[in-house]
Amino acid sequence: MFVVLSVLNSDLADAFAGRGEATMALVPTGALLGRQLARPGYEHRGITDWNDRSELARVARELAPMRIQSVVAGDAWCAKPAAELRGLLGLQDDSVPDVLWATDKYLVKQRVAGAGIPVAPSRAVDSVTEISEVGAELGWPIVVKPRRGGGGLYVQLVRDPSHLAQLESDGAFSEPDGLPEILYSLGLGNGLDQSPGGILVEGAVEVVEEYHCELLRYQDRELFCVPGRYLQPRLFASLHEVGSGSTLLDPESADALTVRELTRAAADAMGIRTGAIHVELMRGSDGAWRVGSFRGGYPDPVIARLLALRYGVDLASVVADLATMQLPEITWNSESRSISWASVMPANGRRIAATVPESIRAWPGVLETVPPMRGEHRSTDLWEDLRGAGYVFCAGSTPDEAESRAAAAAAAWRVSRIRMPLRSH
Repeated sequence: MFVVLSVLNSDLADAFAGRGEATMALVPTGALLGRQLARPGYEHRGITDWNDRSELARVARELAPMRIQSVVAGDAWCAKPAAELRGLLGLQDDSVPDVLWATDKYLVKQRVAGAGIPVAPSRAVDSVTEISEVGAELGWPIVVKPRRGGGGLYVQLVRDPSHLAQLESDGAFSEPDGLPEILYSLGLGNGLDQSPGGILVEGAVEVVEEYHCELLRYQDRELFCVPGRYLQPRLFASLHEVGSGSTLLDPESADALTVRELTRAAADAMGIRTGAIHVELMRGSDGAWRVGSFRGGYPDPVIARLLALRYGVDLASVVADLATMQLPEITWNSESRSISWASVMPANGRRIAATVPESIRAWPGVLETVPPMRGEHRSTDLWEDLRGAGYVFCAGSTPDEAESRAAAAAAAWRVSRIRMPLRSH
């Protein structure tokens, strides 16, 4: 049996079940009933707190009599508990300390920087009260975020001490309103001070372009290294609560070559021999390139869909192959078209009217549309999913054409809601 831990999506569990494998999904208790109803083809069990070692021990005791072949993280949120559960079951194939390196933003930056790869300067703190001192040390402005996970929660660009005080007064680092119950299982629901692993403070970089790269290795053999460019810097999109998106680049273009080189170097620094990783990189106004973030495991579903449309790669199947220690069989689509996606960001609240998807699919280059709704995790930004973002995938003869088509189609998709704020600030 394969046990898949996931917070907000079921893609990987679906992949195992689709192969006829005995599959069990371990999900937040708050999502258990919905997952059972939506996917009756395999077993589901609930967990209240992914960070509670005693609860993981309980799960291990329940699983011990079964023939468990592997325990796999279905999203980045679950990498650490999946590793801990493998250890409790005697299935350990990577140590918890190594997984901690790959799931803790501060530790990742330390290891990557130690290999001579440029990153923004950063410090780790335990409390919001320590942020001002670090800001004075690094120099204002700074970026504040949880060390582990977060998906955009509590991320703030802080201009100076007075702005920090204003953000605290406005509740920017306090528990957001309307947070779904399932996120409390991650320890993210009680404010930044209580987030697992502590707080990361970084020197802010004036980002001109931001990129991502998807790298897959099997026993040191590179199977693919695919670069993409975000439509706009992620921090800007998060802070301004606007949609995001990205475009796959010509892998031989100058920017793509730099992105791929830095991604491979970061993977080497992290000791990745087998696995799928997602690296985010940025080019600043000073012309310097920096590695921004790094995470392993099954990628965000919207990125997975982007690769499927462009190259015909089923990433859920690929990650399932890796979990069974098989060399993934990848057949590349040789079409030369470029693919881009863009998100549709409605206001929070109950939807009362929306543009029909059929009219959006009539726009030039549109391949697929995903209607705005509250549902499973489909993006790289948790706030987009909580607000029910929709997505448009477009093709073009060049990356720029695909990007402009996706942005135009997303902008034309109108969604009206009765305002129900998620944030308290």
